[in-house]
Amino acid sequence: MGSSSIDLITPEGRPVRALVFDMDGTLFDSERLYLHTWKLAEAQFGFTGGEEIFARLAGTSRIGDPVAVYTELLGDRALAERVYRFRMEMNQKLWDPAGAPLKTGAREVLTALWDAGVPTALATSSRLSRMEELFQTAGLTPRFQAVLTADQHYVPKPDPDIFLSAARQLGQPIDACAVVEDSRNGVLAGAASGAYTVLIPDLVPPDETARSAASAVLESLWDLPGHLGAQLL
Repeated sequence: MGSSSIDLITPEGRPVRALVFDMDGTLFDSERLYLHTWKLAEAQFGFTGGEEIFARLAGTSRIGDPVAVYTELLGDRALAERVYRFRMEMNQKLWDPAGAPLKTGAREVLTALWDAGVPTALATSSRLSRMEELFQTAGLTPRFQAVLTADQHYVPKPDPDIFLSAARQLGQPIDACAVVEDSRNGVLAGAASGAYTVLIPDLVPPDETARSAASAVLESLWDLPGHLGAQLL
């Protein structure tokens, strides 16, 4: 990858040559719907702990055998099948045709990074079709140098596989990359990869493990450029 027109550096003096962004909860306010349908499922089927299950699943792949995952978490295969079907129906029914809104600062920060020539990647646990739908409805044309999605069957976060793959596709060593995440699983994956890992919490307050694993915890994407020593906005 060619060099960008700006220099990014962490407060500790670590150069950052590329950024890798999570999508749901980091760039788009899409996790809110998923939490809502867990709460609807609780009311429908009479179980408890939906919010805790949501927190455990946040940032993990949405491809594979979700019923098996639900069974492990709920302890009942028949219930897991009913909950999974119900949530998929509710997600489809309640999803706003206009798409999930971009998180505060996402459009401006991404555009500024792209215009400055900073190499960027998207590393999401969602499908490519979902990613394309969200960016299209937001009216934002993605200009990432690498896009990694669940369709490519990376080992799910908190395994660092997807971030290590992103660094390779960007042509950068992982310790020269910054990962931007919102979830506990994503932060643990970023830290395990060796990347400088920025946590911007979304719906689930980060626990001490996530906070300790993160290189930095910021309030919003607006804070990201300044944290890395750049006045992009």
